[in-house]
Amino acid sequence: MSLQALAIDNYLIQEHGYDILEMHRVQQLVNLARIQMAIGQKEKAYRLLFALIRCFENRPEVSAPYRFNTLGLFSEMYASTPTMPAVIGPDKPFLQMYRVYAAPVTRFHHDPDKGARNPLECRFLLDFSNLPFDLIRSMLDQIVVEFIWFTKGMSSGEVKAVLSANGFHSSQSLKGLKIYESAYQFLAIKIHSADEEREVFLALVKSFCELAPSQPIWNAIASDFYRFCLSSQEVTKHAKEKEQVEKLVGAVAS
Repeated sequence: MSLQALAIDNYLIQEHGYDILEMHRVQQLVNLARIQMAIGQKEKAYRLLFALIRCFENRPEVSAPYRFNTLGLFSEMYASTPTMPAVIGPDKPFLQMYRVYAAPVTRFHHDPDKGARNPLECRFLLDFSNLPFDLIRSMLDQIVVEFIWFTKGMSSGEVKAVLSANGFHSSQSLKGLKIYESAYQFLAIKIHSADEEREVFLALVKSFCELAPSQPIWNAIASDFYRFCLSSQEVTKHAKEKEQVEKLVGAVAS
């Protein structure tokens, strides 16, 4: 059903200009990652979640080019998804799945006659170019919250290993996400939280604490980071960093 929703949204955006549904398509991709995590396919869930995060790099200037069809979930399952010829809707036949699947995907500059892009690939591209930046940033923040839930109870070293396995080895790996301050800072902190040398880590903590607490999901990120700080003797033994932790506590409490 989530795969069908992705296809329906794509059709409605292309044929009727409902650009806001691009965010619903992001949410459906997150739902698919949740499903994979819930049934124990953790590695696949992480791959999908981080493939989605990659789509936000350097946005909104460029359309997201990530090839979701290379992930098994799409290349193997999408082709067998029922087309459901029955009408969708309680009262009248306003949309039928065969119309959705039969319509060529052209909104990503794909010419089906020239074969410029695989049709399956075009089903799962994302395009943020017609959406306000604040909305895009808020959506990425929500994906970060999902990452928090996926890694709940894991040690800083285990979280860093997950990030590294999905292509995020250092702050430099995140440079395409720097425009999204809270998401970038949080992921950078997680990457460096297990470093033996804490200079980069503590500098990131300071920068994170300077962000406005009104940002979307800032409290969720602060709460998650605060729990880490409580377990880190390296942080709490430094008075200056303790002040930063206290600032986080106050922000979360309020």
